[in-house]
Amino acid sequence: MTAAALLARAVAQIAAGLTLIAVGLASRPAPASEPEPRWMRPATPAEEREWQRQQLIDLIDEARSRR
Repeated sequence: MTAAALLARAVAQIAAGLTLIAVGLASRPAPASEPEPRWMRPATPAEEREWQRQQLIDLIDEARSRR
């Protein structure tokens, strides 16, 4: 093959590659929308007391470990 033929072949391959890239980018699906946030139900009074109790236990344990 002559130099001109090799150059023409290289240009054709590059053009084909760029075309495939452009087609691939154009056909990409849109990103999925973020899911709706799930709202948590309010804590019951018993759950709230248990959470507060656990927070106090954790604070006491932390204070004891510092000594």
